[in-house]
Amino acid sequence: MAILDPSTSSLPVPNPTKLQPPPAPLGWVVRQRLLDRFAQQTNARLVVIHAPAGYGKTIWMQQCWQQLLRRRPDQADGLRWLRVDTTDNDPVRLSIYLQALSAPSVEHAEDGVYYCFIDDLDQLDHPEALATMRLWLAQQLPTMTVVLGARVLPALGLARLQLHHPTLTIDSQMLAYDLVELQQHAMTLGIDLALDTQQMLLTQTGGWPAAIQMSLLASSDELALQQHLADRYHQAQTLLHYLVDEVISTLPAAAQDFLLDTCGFDPLSPALCDAATGRRDSEYWLNWLAQQGLFTSVHTTTPRQYRYHALFADCLRLHQQHRRAPIQIQAVLRGGARHLAQQGEVQQAIALWLQAGDITAAIREIADQASELVIQAQFVTLNRWLARLPPDGELPLTLLLSAAWSAGFAGELAQAAAWLARLMPFADQLPEARQGELAVLQPILQAVCGHIDDALRQGEALVPTVPDSQHFAAGALHNMLAYCQTLAARFGDAQRSVAEARRHNEAIGSGLGLGYALSIQGLIEASQGQLDQALSCFEQADRMAHLQLRQHWFEPGHVKAMTIGLTASLHYEQGRVEMAAALLDDYLPLMRHLPSLDLYLLAVLTRCRCRLALGQSALALSGLDDAEREAQAWQFERIHHIAMWERIRIDLIEGQITTATQRWATFQPPKPDADWPVMPSHTAALNGAGIEWARYWLSTGQAALAAEQLALAEAHAQRTGQRWRRLRLLILMAQAQAALQLDEAAHQSLMAALTLGAAMQAQRSFLDEGPALLHQLAGLDGATIGQAGGESLRQYHQALLQTALIGPTPDTLLSERELAILQLLATGMANEQIAEQVHLSVHTVKWHIRRMLGKLSARNRSEAVFQARRLGLLA
Repeated sequence: MAILDPSTSSLPVPNPTKLQPPPAPLGWVVRQRLLDRFAQQTNARLVVIHAPAGYGKTIWMQQCWQQLLRRRPDQADGLRWLRVDTTDNDPVRLSIYLQALSAPSVEHAEDGVYYCFIDDLDQLDHPEALATMRLWLAQQLPTMTVVLGARVLPALGLARLQLHHPTLTIDSQMLAYDLVELQQHAMTLGIDLALDTQQMLLTQTGGWPAAIQMSLLASSDELALQQHLADRYHQAQTLLHYLVDEVISTLPAAAQDFLLDTCGFDPLSPALCDAATGRRDSEYWLNWLAQQGLFTSVHTTTPRQYRYHALFADCLRLHQQHRRAPIQIQAVLRGGARHLAQQGEVQQAIALWLQAGDITAAIREIADQASELVIQAQFVTLNRWLARLPPDGELPLTLLLSAAWSAGFAGELAQAAAWLARLMPFADQLPEARQGELAVLQPILQAVCGHIDDALRQGEALVPTVPDSQHFAAGALHNMLAYCQTLAARFGDAQRSVAEARRHNEAIGSGLGLGYALSIQGLIEASQGQLDQALSCFEQADRMAHLQLRQHWFEPGHVKAMTIGLTASLHYEQGRVEMAAALLDDYLPLMRHLPSLDLYLLAVLTRCRCRLALGQSALALSGLDDAEREAQAWQFERIHHIAMWERIRIDLIEGQITTATQRWATFQPPKPDADWPVMPSHTAALNGAGIEWARYWLSTGQAALAAEQLALAEAHAQRTGQRWRRLRLLILMAQAQAALQLDEAAHQSLMAALTLGAAMQAQRSFLDEGPALLHQLAGLDGATIGQAGGESLRQYHQALLQTALIGPTPDTLLSERELAILQLLATGMANEQIAEQVHLSVHTVKWHIRRMLGKLSARNRSEAVFQARRLGLLA
């Protein structure tokens, strides 16, 4: 078949509007990382861009066109564009346009090669038109670069062409926004988003640009966007009409039927879809959808499973309600649930039973799984299932017990009490093996509520009554005791409880229980001022997180997440601010679902202080908003006080005394006891438990009252070995004594703090107190310090002053994580390769790279590497 020559016939002249790129829409970001990739592939003769609607395929092709024009404006005739439509299925008409594409003379081509852009190629479906296009490509590719754009790739024999011509392929995964592009898009709409909100939006949309655009347009500000993201139904409604018009209605009828039949499954397998729907062609359609990039991707290869894009699936289910009768939808879901239950995939089966409204089957399966779900720390899953059951329906006693554990660990204390109230009248009917769990749960809930004395007394009385074979109950009990004993400064008892907790949790492979035991082990060391030993405990937890314990469902992330708040607080205290911030950015979202508000709030406060140290005040305060919401949900009054106190602390240190006083008038933490024999929490031990009152008194001219309180608290901390808390008390005491003009006493307190801080290699406890303390430190004579504590103490004092006055040096400009990523960047690795090397998600790697670009004042990756070499950060 030959391409027709329009000059030999009376055929009409091509429509010029089809031969020009459409106007670029306003508000879309420049896809620089993809443009760089296009520019680097100078030998590519074929560029294939395929993605579903809404991924910005045409926009990116326009940007490539504009980039080529900017590089060689005098050779614009070397660029050609064709927008295909359904009328081009006439092979004669198509030939006219293809002839126009290949018409320009060679002198206008860049580097001797034409660039030809053909968009909407999926509009071609007529066999003769496809044959015409195949022939044209075979003839033209040796002498031009052809850029093809399509939602679904037509049958053009592209695989054969790719064997003979260098090819660049851009698919939906590459066209998905990264964090930098999302932020740029939001800014073009005048919406400034916090990092947490950006990550939430990116996660929920999978980087799908159209979904991001619609979510942003549906929201007037960040709060409205958060509410929009929290309402998946509303989000799906926003996208539904767009998807029906642009995607679903363009598919073959058989593909539409398959999508509507199977949209309730996640993940999908051919066997599941066949069993649920009575089909025999599911494998074909799943392969076809994945190959075409239609919001379908391979989830696992062994066994072969697929997954629809989450928002796409939500929209399909809404569309299904209009196109299918309820009885049809229920029949498919029940068929899927039966198949999954037979295959041992019980958790997926439960989800389908609930979707189908078969409550009896769902309760039966949930009751069988609930105990293991609690051990696995899958509280969110179990609580979500329970919330979908009738509120007054009859439940097995064992399920009521597991429900109480799950609600308590998830911080839903009122719900935990409600489950226990339903259970207690029939408690004697529980199986003997579960009686220990019921007894242990009650003091654990006391500890979660902050009633440490009561929890400790009840828990210690229970130890002899819990059989050694009941590993879950015994492990949870000893973890609770270890935590409470640590707060009571009974460190020897706490060490023994930790050993027991580890033994029991290792026996059942509980990642959550083991992670908690290891975090308390580190907490014991940190409370005594042994910060390096505490970090060693957490390194052990990190290694443990990569080991598979005896149960196949062991979740190593729970080990890591339980220790991360304390780990970050130690790095922060010793001056590794960037490292602490990176750890918290990676793991803080996971910590929200773990049963320790104390450790979670410690992580939130540490991130707040990291952000303050890095000059990010607005982000720091938004993090405190999150902490206060969490504290209210947990109904843990003293922890809520700590979050509010941090705001007052920031006001006081920044000299905003009036603002701090106004806050204090509407909120006051509990007045300090004389002794504080038991700390209400570790977070309070370092930031409250009298510290907040002393700082407030000191800042408002009541130095004598502050000094009196601090003397009592410091003596108690010294007597009980709580060195980290004592360090902070000594620092405040030195300031109070200086305010009272007790110069000798202030000097002694500050020297004691320096000596203790040097042993701990502490920095931030000093630096976070602001200019007044730094002035006191600067007033100390170096020679006197050397005589009193030796050369190492003098050097420590000088290092503190240098850090406060000079700021970060080049080797601390980037965190260790960022330096590791920078080293890999310098080798030319792509983001996906770097993610594999450093064991992070691609999105997190992109976020670190964006931070590095900002710190190094670099516009792109190459410039970042250049700047890093100039600063000596790279060899």
